[in-house]
Amino acid sequence: MVMILAILFTSLLVMILSAFALNGASSPVQGEPRPLKEPEAPRPQFFSNQPGRPPATLRFPREFILSQIERHVRLEQAAAEEFLGVPVADRLHCHTSSPLRI
Repeated sequence: MVMILAILFTSLLVMILSAFALNGASSPVQGEPRPLKEPEAPRPQFFSNQPGRPPATLRFPREFILSQIERHVRLEQAAAEEFLGVPVADRLHCHTSSPLRI
């Protein structure tokens, strides 16, 4: 019983000394000036009453863009079917002839 009380009081003493040391280390020094906070820029609002910019005009007609996407999808499907016909590791990582590849 005496052993448990000795360990408890020793632990309590160490915890109090650690708290004082931490408090002393984290308190600011009186002689050093603290840096001033810069004013924050106004945050943009997602929903506002102000009208937004007009939508940008399209440089290409929608039909042209849709035809390019359809062509790209057809080329990708053809490449996938070709790979499934003869699965070779080199064909898996090669690019298609689509101009829309990334």
